[in-house]
Order: sequence, then C-alpha cells, then structure tokens
Amino acid sequence: MRTAGQIIDGLNILLKRVIKYADISHWLRGWVQGCLAGGVMSGSGGLVKEGGGTFTLSGANDYSGGTLVSGGTVVAANNVALDIGAATIGAGGTLKVQDNVTLGNALLMLDGSTLSGNGTVTSTVTLEQGATLSPGNSPGTLHGSDFVWGSGAHYHFEVNDFAGTAGTNWDLLSLTGGLSITATVGNPFIIDLSSLEPTNVAGLAAHFSASSPYDLLLAWADGGITGFDPSRFAVNSADFQNPVYGGQWSVALESNGLYLHFANAIPEPGTLALFGIGAFGLLRRRRG
Repeated sequence: MRTAGQIIDGLNILLKRVIKYADISHWLRGWVQGCLAGGVMSGSGGLVKEGGGTFTLSGANDYSGGTLVSGGTVVAANNVALDIGAATIGAGGTLKVQDNVTLGNALLMLDGSTLSGNGTVTSTVTLEQGATLSPGNSPGTLHGSDFVWGSGAHYHFEVNDFAGTAGTNWDLLSLTGGLSITATVGNPFIIDLSSLEPTNVAGLAAHFSASSPYDLLLAWADGGITGFDPSRFAVNSADFQNPVYGGQWSVALESNGLYLHFANAIPEPGTLALFGIGAFGLLRRRRG
C-alpha cells in the first residue's frame, strides 16, 4: 500500500499532498535529491522548495499539485521537471532552466525571486515587483515565448566585451512571442548593469571607451514589444566598473529589439590631452 511521499522502487515518489523539501530532515535531503535526480514524482500532490541549497529535477515528473520555490535554487533539467502546470517562484527562490531544456510552465516571478539559465520557457513569464531576470550563466541567452515586465522588476544584465555579440558577451532575452512592458514612469523596470572581465569575474569589460556610443541588444521579441516608453526604465550602473566620464545609459526601442544605449558625454582624459597638445601646436604655428 502506497502512502503519501513514499519512495517507490527506490526512485519514484508518489505525491498525495504537497511535499515541502524544507520539511525533510537534513540527513535525508541528499538521499531524496539522489532519488529525484533520475526518478519521477507523480500524483495529485505538489512540490514546495523552501530553505537554502540547490535541488535538481531531471525526471519526467507528472504531479498535478503545482510548484512553489520560495527558497534556494531549483534546477529544471527536464522538459517536464516541474510537470506542466503553473509554477510560482517566491522570495529567495531561484529557478534555473538548464541548457537544452524547454519548460512549458507558466511562471509567476514574485518579489525576491530570480529566473536564470540558458534554456527555454514556452508559456508566459510574468516578472512582478522585485523579481529578477538573469539570463544565461555570466552571460548568456534565455529563450522564451511571452514575457511581462512589471513595475519594479529587474533585469540583471552582464557584459564582458563591448566588441562581442549578444547572448555570448552580454545577456540576451530571445522571444518567439511578445514582450509586454507594464512598468510605469513612477515605478520603472530596472536594468541592473554589471561589467565583467573576459574571464567573467567582476571587473572592467573589454573594448569599452567612454568616448564612443554603444547599443547592446537586451531583448528581442518576434511578436513585438508593447508598452514601451524610455521613461518606464531605469538603469542602475552601480556595478559597472569602467569609467564613463559623464556618459549616460538609457533604454531604446528599434524594430522588435530593446537596446541598452550609452551616450558618450565628453572625450576621455587621454583624448582631451592629445587634443590640447595639438591645439597648442596649431596656435604656436599660427602665431609664428
């Protein structure tokens, strides 16, 4: 006779109620994780991930009680790792969609949650106040269908080389559907810009010159972008370590692409010094 949460055949779990990973005793967690790495969760129950640590789901799961991640990280390593129902990622929770994985779950990202990885999400993803989108793995591309960017939500945007390409040298959200911007002027969507060295550690990004303008593709939506207004965006450049010498960041729309734009203000000090030397020489020649 099967009981709620029983291990079946040493690998599979039958869920007759919601099972909370945080409720499993510490010494059992590694064993349960090992079972679920290749096993299957099924039944009418659901899964709640609380507390710290990383929980990898690689089985073809078939449970109907929903998924809630409210602490630590869940790695989706199978197309139906979270079954096919809607999933909610809450405060302190991270969902990482592994490479070559396509999730069909609608995702609701709440305050304090993070969505990351290089995989694909084919249902609607809604970023609410305080939620963070962090494509790839320093940096990379997250693929999807339809996204909603709400007020006070964040995009953790990393770049390691301004002469590189989107999705490889800076983050990219690539959508086959549409991007809906519901943020407001009073509570904008926030781009958290971070510079990385070519080795992907925090530092100076390669090939950046404060005397040059740049446009980096943030997101592309085949189905179009609605609700765009540059004043609905704010750029937080506190973690961008290259000197900008008064240059300004903003977000721009062109066709189906959303771009992070850098407007240079003045030439860099070295350029000014060379200009000064040249002007002084020209003045001397004119006076002579």
